[in-house]
Amino acid sequence: MISKLRSFRGLSVGLFFVLGLAGCGGCGKTETEARDAQEPELAKVPAPDDLVADVTLLTPDVSWRRVQTGIGGAIGLMPQSAGGLVASLAGLDLGVGAEIDGKSPVFVVLAGEPTEPSWAVAVKLLDKRKARDALVDSETARLSARDEAGLTVLSPKGGGDTRAGVGLALDPSGYLVVAKDEATVKRLGPYAARTLAKAPLPKSEVHVELAPTAISGKVRPFLERQWQAYAVDLLAADAKMRDARGRAPDFGDPKAVVAIVDAFVQRRMATLASLTKASVDVDTGVGDVHVRVTATGPERDGGVEAMTVGDVAPIFEVPQDAIFAVLSRSAPDERVADARDVEAAIVAALGARLPEAEGKKLHGAIDGFAKGRGDALTLFALGGADKDKGVGKGLVLRTDARDGGLAPRAMGDVAELLRAPVFKEPFHLKQTLRSTGDAPGVGKCDVLDLSIEGKGKLSDTKLGLAWNAEGGRLVAAVGDSPLDLLVRGTKPPRKLADDKSLATYVSALGKEVSFVFFAQPFLVDPSHPVAPSPAVVSWGKGAGAGERWARVDVSDLVLRELLKKQLGL
Repeated sequence: MISKLRSFRGLSVGLFFVLGLAGCGGCGKTETEARDAQEPELAKVPAPDDLVADVTLLTPDVSWRRVQTGIGGAIGLMPQSAGGLVASLAGLDLGVGAEIDGKSPVFVVLAGEPTEPSWAVAVKLLDKRKARDALVDSETARLSARDEAGLTVLSPKGGGDTRAGVGLALDPSGYLVVAKDEATVKRLGPYAARTLAKAPLPKSEVHVELAPTAISGKVRPFLERQWQAYAVDLLAADAKMRDARGRAPDFGDPKAVVAIVDAFVQRRMATLASLTKASVDVDTGVGDVHVRVTATGPERDGGVEAMTVGDVAPIFEVPQDAIFAVLSRSAPDERVADARDVEAAIVAALGARLPEAEGKKLHGAIDGFAKGRGDALTLFALGGADKDKGVGKGLVLRTDARDGGLAPRAMGDVAELLRAPVFKEPFHLKQTLRSTGDAPGVGKCDVLDLSIEGKGKLSDTKLGLAWNAEGGRLVAAVGDSPLDLLVRGTKPPRKLADDKSLATYVSALGKEVSFVFFAQPFLVDPSHPVAPSPAVVSWGKGAGAGERWARVDVSDLVLRELLKKQLGL
């Protein structure tokens, strides 16, 4: 248990700096602000050349209490005030925490390399004279002070590092600065305490402003290095398998597959270089957390990518008990381009195993579906909660059918491909049977029954694929009872829109949405029912020219479980 509590130190830093949210933005002047009005004005300090991001946290006391209440568990054993938390993380006596103004904003500056940035945190003191007395001048004080770099730098009496190994300083403006080390407190402390503290306050509870030069000069190279390292690992694993088996892989050359994926990744990376502004905002509601990323760049070649947007109505039509649902919008030219990439990746993966005839069918299936589907596509997963009523589990896809039935013909091509050896063998398909069936309320459907060979003593798995394209809409399902899934997915007894708490998460996204991933992870195990607890990832187009946004909205229950898994609790 002690080791777990020690591990909370790093976690608390992250929670305080990212989820340390605010709740009292409209309050009047604090006693600290009134006292500051009598202090001499200090000149602003230029931003460091290697600035990565500025962070502002409003009303940290209220925020930290929300984090403790929302997450609970061992987090609740930590100091109850933001000042106490800062004092604990900085290795100071908890009594020092009482001298920190938890109602005033906290300012954080990040600089250097994104993988291991330098950082400094400036917290407002209620009374800088009393704080100095507690830190330096009292009989029990463990720190000494010296004036350097325009600060009062604090260090342990007798020398050495501070208890937590951090840098500490008092700024004349009335802030205590805690930094990565002493050199950092002198380099970044004045900027955090004097420049950030004088900037206009954001509206959100936590605001992170990325430096424009950092986006292209630091963030993009960092992401590229991460991807390249992953690609190298993939190829190394392939080489190891070749040596172990003494032959080439069954499904083509992984180098070709990695090259295709690399081209896709590099196109997305190039967008980062064109961004002129990027920020992150964090807010809380009653029992949930909302994170919004906003980025702006020129809308042209080499700039931000074109984006097809619309409302969230298709998600509202999803069954209320869907484990997850995806809404994706794209224009015809986007779909054709993506189809080419998907086809190229599959062809590269299959290599010489793909006969020419099946290659043509593959092209017809992918290209036909891309050209024949509508701009909006919805895919969702249904669990086996109603299996006793004859409804199983599987995936359901819905989209408009256009261009003379290309999409339903593409589904037929997929069914034929699954009967071909090039796909039948790797998927261990023992039997594929094409037929038709009737789904009440949906209509006559094409059906492909599949039997997947079980390994060892495991029995064979029965699956089915069914689809219908009547009324200008294509609906398809794959699962252990595909016709029932079609009915359940097309005519659900309860829609997501019928639950106000769930619908609120979706309606908050607005009408300029390109992608939504809506998940209810607790529905994976319906034997342990909980209150509606979704997690939503989405992105879309902002109001300004070249503005794009992405959001993550998570209920406290989901966040709590994620943290438990992260900590191994």
